[in-house]
Amino acid sequence: MQLRGGTGIFTGRLPFVWFTNQPTNSGTLQNTVEITNAAQLAGLTFSSDPWFHLNNQTLFPPTPGTKAPGSIAVVDRNFKMPQVWRTNLAFDVKLPWNMVATFEGIYSKSINDVIQYNANQTVSDSTFQGPDQRERFFSSSRRINKDISNAMVLTNTKNNGYTYSLTAQLSREFKGGFYGFLAYTYTGAKDLTANPGSAASSAWASNPAVENQNNPGLSYSQFAVPHRVVGGLSYQIEYAKHLKTTVSVFYQGSSQGRLDYIYSNDMNGDGNAADLMYIPKDASEIIFADLKNSSGAVIATAAEQNTAFWSYVEQDKYLSVNKGKYAERYGVIMPWLGRWDVKIMQDVFTYFGKKNPTKHSLQVSLDILNIGNLINSDWGVYQKQTLGSYDITLLKSAGTTAGGVPTYQMNYLSIDKASGKPNFPTSTYTPVMSTMSTWGAQIGIRYTF
Repeated sequence: MQLRGGTGIFTGRLPFVWFTNQPTNSGTLQNTVEITNAAQLAGLTFSSDPWFHLNNQTLFPPTPGTKAPGSIAVVDRNFKMPQVWRTNLAFDVKLPWNMVATFEGIYSKSINDVIQYNANQTVSDSTFQGPDQRERFFSSSRRINKDISNAMVLTNTKNNGYTYSLTAQLSREFKGGFYGFLAYTYTGAKDLTANPGSAASSAWASNPAVENQNNPGLSYSQFAVPHRVVGGLSYQIEYAKHLKTTVSVFYQGSSQGRLDYIYSNDMNGDGNAADLMYIPKDASEIIFADLKNSSGAVIATAAEQNTAFWSYVEQDKYLSVNKGKYAERYGVIMPWLGRWDVKIMQDVFTYFGKKNPTKHSLQVSLDILNIGNLINSDWGVYQKQTLGSYDITLLKSAGTTAGGVPTYQMNYLSIDKASGKPNFPTSTYTPVMSTMSTWGAQIGIRYTF
């Protein structure tokens, strides 16, 4: 048996992209003026005065900082670069029949993870009524400083978040040139945010939450696929003194990622359209409002939407077992995708030189990718959510009742041209019909010496 492992503190990738937000959103170094009116442009003159004046109107503030910027981005004075404490332990065991079993566990604990928060976001003093009693914001009072949209602060989480993975692998080298292996990995991970954005404000605003983005709560990591299986079988033979043939088959299977259910618009009024959905336990916990077209005609009644909604819920694996709860951030595990690849390599080789002969090889290879799709067009096909681009957006907020109970409308796929009625989704996922789902082949030539 062979035992191996280690532990240590490691520094991760530096968030340089968010550091660049500081000079462009400082609030004191610059102001932007954009003139789109031709009459104003005609009156623009230049002078020794460092501040431009146009028709007796000051375009730039005479004193830096006297004009409120659109947004601010700063770094916490105690900010630390991201770090994790990582420990791994593994052992290999030789088994009968020339087999080797490998077991490995890895655990990582976040020490200084990166997170954004908006210092200009107020604390709500109101809640919705009914089964969903999350915080409620009003546009007139959701900002501390009414003249600034966001005041983003780059800071660290307080030891929130972790990742672990457990792997078991079995491999065997057979007689006659055969080799095979099979491995399974289970991964679990939770964090406060995946920082889904390239700018401070987008990384903060796009993080799904029940309450608000300043209080996202610990939930599943966007990038942790729980189950993964990989395997391979290879056969190699040399013959006729100058020929070698290798045939390999590989398999990889896993879920296609994680998703969550959010409303397609700003449900709680905090200014961000990233509110996790409340999953009603029955029809008494959700109120629908009639859907109307641009002319004001009803195209789907509340009752029709209610029927379509519950039909969708019952076919959805996540919603159907989580009724009466808030949807979890990235709590939805996408369908399993298994793909088979085949590789065939033919080598022609010889040796040149008498004292120190050198091996020269010409190799021709054929890769058949996703060969299962060549056999059956339903195999190896990617799936995507039927509604939404990055999250599943089944519902949108339609306001509240007089008593403060939320009302909703169901999002639809298209409008039927014949009836004028909306086509509501009936399944969570739909196949991705593109080259990424089809089989493919490639030929390679390589000369080695």
